[in-house]
Amino acid sequence: MLIVCTILSLILKDYRKSIKSPGITFEVLQRRHIAVMNTVKRVDKCLSFPVFLLLGSHILLLFFLVAFFNWQTNWKDSRSVLETYYYVVFILYLIQYFVITTFAAKVHNEVQNIKIEAGKMSSRPSQLTAVEQILLIAKINSHSNICLTVWGFLDITKNFVFSSFGALVTFGALFKDL
Repeated sequence: MLIVCTILSLILKDYRKSIKSPGITFEVLQRRHIAVMNTVKRVDKCLSFPVFLLLGSHILLLFFLVAFFNWQTNWKDSRSVLETYYYVVFILYLIQYFVITTFAAKVHNEVQNIKIEAGKMSSRPSQLTAVEQILLIAKINSHSNICLTVWGFLDITKNFVFSSFGALVTFGALFKDL
């Protein structure tokens, strides 16, 4: 998962760099844009269900660790092996959750960087005419919401990383108090 997200980010960075190159033509940029965005869409179709299962299992385990483990009494008393195991599992799953979602959010971040770079295109000298620049910017803006998803119903962005963790901790604490 991490390797795939890193490769997608590098592909998107390469496309962003190609927008800056002064000798590139409109046809080449358009073909590259279509190829890159189709690659991201295909990878999302292949990975969305495994990401759903992976993040779902992480969220479920983290939720139950927050909700059912009595953290306050265990910090004051001596810890048993089982309690230490809970702490280690909680920390490891928390790190895995943040790493997976952060790497997946990089894809959306790079798509947004491409959009910004295309907007700066008119201020640099290039072989593209004004009409071609406008067409390319419109094409890029039409694909500006492409990102990896959780089975097609949740977009993985930076906002998703922190809001999902906040909801996990909040509802876990509320469930614990019931």
